[in-house]
Amino acid sequence: MTDFNEQNTIIRQFLLGQLSEEKSEQMEARIFADPDFAEEVQIVEDELITDYGAGTLSPEARGPFERKYSTRANRSAVEFEGVLSEFIRSKRQSEKVLTNANLELKQAGLRPAVNASPPARATQPKWSRRGLWLYSVFKIHPALAYSTLVAGLVLLTIALWYIGHQLNRPDNDLLTQRQAIEADLARLNTTSSASPEKVLSIVELQSPERDKGAMARIPTSNASPDELIEFRLNPMRANAQSYSAIFLDDRRNELFAISNLTAESSPNGPQIRLFVPIKYLKRGDYQIDLSASRSKGRNEQINSYVFRVLETK
Repeated sequence: MTDFNEQNTIIRQFLLGQLSEEKSEQMEARIFADPDFAEEVQIVEDELITDYGAGTLSPEARGPFERKYSTRANRSAVEFEGVLSEFIRSKRQSEKVLTNANLELKQAGLRPAVNASPPARATQPKWSRRGLWLYSVFKIHPALAYSTLVAGLVLLTIALWYIGHQLNRPDNDLLTQRQAIEADLARLNTTSSASPEKVLSIVELQSPERDKGAMARIPTSNASPDELIEFRLNPMRANAQSYSAIFLDDRRNELFAISNLTAESSPNGPQIRLFVPIKYLKRGDYQIDLSASRSKGRNEQINSYVFRVLETK
């Protein structure tokens, strides 16, 4: 009994803010770690609220109690306990009046008034009366608990935004690399930049339908990276002022594009010449999609070509 009373006193001091900071931290740690102790703290707190509502709380405890429970959340709990206490007192008074009336009727030889069945004892789920340890934390330190909850939601929102931003962000390294290659190809495919002595081989490409599915093969053994492949594309008919060629790998991933190409006359019909350094072509299969510029800046794909690089240095 002595241990119980001593623990009850310590809990009351903790709830009223009368313990030292070190002991308060020890109590909080025990509340988090021991659900049974958290329930005991909840019971003592309910007793404090009930005593305050009934006006039986000692003057020494009333001041600390009012300071501790001046927040809106704790004030609601106190008001609820006050309403409950008033209801219980009024109920007891009505039952006492009814009992005295029945006693007088019985003494007079009359049948006592039928009393309604006694009110069933209010039962609440164990978690709602005593609460789990999480409920106890929200009850004892609502400001801290709600602040922690809001901070967690904010961090979760930031994390989701960052993940979505990373997933939707283009690969800057690949984009920068492609822009550099296309700038080099644009410079190279002007009328005066390509040197004939650097051309390793000339590859004439027909459409697969016209070439019966044959694939041009480009051997590049012992070639230096700066040597060039000259492609001559046969568009079958030339009816546009400029053309664009898009190079794709065997998985149809775009590698780079060459724009502002023009068609030239040749004994085999119109041809579009373009130069590509060997360093931009690795071993494997490739496809070139040729588009023509139409009116109002609209591009229309008119043909495609395939070729295979057999070996690179």
